[in-house]
Amino acid sequence: MPCHLTFAAKNLDVDALTPTLARTPDSIFRAGDRNGRQEYSGLSFDTSNADFDDLELQIEDTLGFLREHEADLLQIGQLIRCCDEYWCRLDFGFSTRMFDEKVGIQIDSFPAELLARLGCIGADLMISQYPPMTDGQSGAAASED
Repeated sequence: MPCHLTFAAKNLDVDALTPTLARTPDSIFRAGDRNGRQEYSGLSFDTSNADFDDLELQIEDTLGFLREHEADLLQIGQLIRCCDEYWCRLDFGFSTRMFDEKVGIQIDSFPAELLARLGCIGADLMISQYPPMTDGQSGAAASED
């Protein structure tokens, strides 16, 4: 998934939180999962299904998601700030252009509205750049090589 928003905290009760939300999370994880290796409980929303090579569309989709689900996201953001050791981040996954011979520098900009909305819910902005995909590879497959 190219772009997702994740909320997590050591003592977040995701089972109590989830039914109060208008939007069902795309994934839920609990402390102790993965044979006890999962330290945090949390939930994640896919904010864009755009391709790894279309950061502009990921941003556009994500802004739409943040606008549409503002009430839920503010609720979750306020709740996790009351928890122990919490974090929240919006991760844009996209293909780097630095392997293109014509690219000397890669500059990506994020609109002020996106940053302001992330600030309101207490979310960090994270960018995960992946090598360009080869024929028959998806972005996730490219990142696992």
